[in-house]
Amino acid sequence: MKLFLLLIIVVTAAACATTIQPGKPFSDSERRFFDDGMDVVEDVTSIQGQFGFDAREALDARCNLADVIAEVTIVSVQDTAGVGGVGEKRIEVKVERILYGDLSAGELNLISNANALGYTLLNRYESVLSGSKMLFLRTFVSPEENESIGHHFHLSPGTEAIGRSVATLVGKRVEAESKRRDGKKKSGESSHSDAD
Repeated sequence: MKLFLLLIIVVTAAACATTIQPGKPFSDSERRFFDDGMDVVEDVTSIQGQFGFDAREALDARCNLADVIAEVTIVSVQDTAGVGGVGEKRIEVKVERILYGDLSAGELNLISNANALGYTLLNRYESVLSGSKMLFLRTFVSPEENESIGHHFHLSPGTEAIGRSVATLVGKRVEAESKRRDGKKKSGESSHSDAD
């Protein structure tokens, strides 16, 4: 019953209802990819050396781990104080197009507090924290916080080059997931026919 209730929770953001399906528990290894921050790399394929390798690895990980990947437009950025007076950035985004996952069209508030890995970069690059971005959203259920649903995110530039790279990686993910589902169906069918 508890799990069923979690699946129907609706998160309200900026007066628009956005249904978020909770993902699996969030792991420490995912923190560097969903850092509640942003990057400014406009084309991961054009960068050489270790930095280029790291940027491509991070984009690949985000495309394969995110519960939602979407093209968004930043509506507003506000500096506020959160729990205990900790500084926060509240980023209101309008969802333009879903590339992977399930998220109702609407607006969503992303929150990065001063303790987040990506908070420093949000401050450093606040001048470009506007316009079109690629959103990678990782939703999770937090057993430590009474099974509450939360999310972590990362924003990348909404350039054509990033869009092409994301489309390629998401296409590979969808194909792999489809093969796994088909394999499970066939496995289920063959065990059925073995029983006949």
